[in-house]
Amino acid sequence: MRVVRRATPLILATTVATSVVAGAFLGFGFLFAEREAGGKQMKRDTDFGHPSNSAYYWQRTRLPQPQSRLEGLSPFGDRFRHPAPQAAGRGRVMTPLGWVDLKDPRLLQDLPPGLRRTASHTRAGRGGLAVGPNIVQVSGEAIAASGPAAIEAELKRFGKVSGRLPGNGFIVRIADAAGLAELAAQPFVEAMAPWAPGLKVDPALGRTPKINARQASASQLDLLVAAWPGAGDDELEGMRRRVEELAGKGAVQAHDGD
Repeated sequence: MRVVRRATPLILATTVATSVVAGAFLGFGFLFAEREAGGKQMKRDTDFGHPSNSAYYWQRTRLPQPQSRLEGLSPFGDRFRHPAPQAAGRGRVMTPLGWVDLKDPRLLQDLPPGLRRTASHTRAGRGGLAVGPNIVQVSGEAIAASGPAAIEAELKRFGKVSGRLPGNGFIVRIADAAGLAELAAQPFVEAMAPWAPGLKVDPALGRTPKINARQASASQLDLLVAAWPGAGDDELEGMRRRVEELAGKGAVQAHDGD
């Protein structure tokens, strides 16, 4: 038993010593490999001239520069270049030109005369309507009580509903003057205004920079003229004739049935 007791520490000591030596060699090997790999990786990362480095690409690559467009291509003019922004709020409807108050008599007053539209029937405190497309704002209480589908069905009694706008707005196209007064008198109507032609024009038209200098200096614009959803064949044909009167018959082509 004494031999065993004496041999055990010796064996343990030898094992520990062997482990320490092996660990030292292994640790040195791992450390060497890590330093070698890390050194090479660090060299790649800091070498900006290395083809695989992103900084190398961006330092030697010149991005295309946008070219400004000619003056006078936008139908909005300089006065409407930077319209005053309006925030969302009660009584305002979101349009392509921002949030507007339909009851404000100065609605879109900065638009050029050819892009405005005057109401032919007005109602105190609500705004006005005209034959053709209009924005009709419905009260939030009416929508909560009846639901958007029921309100839209009610609006269809006076004309074609061609879309909805944020802020409880509906686009209603009224065919004749008979329905103007009746729709304006509906209790669920909170505000209303004729849909101005300027609302159908992209504010960036004629102002978007071009990469190609030749295109940027061109005075001719390629436009896509779209009809209201649900337009019939007679409406499409009438719209085409009016566009041809402006641009010339040979300049108008059909686009996907529109």
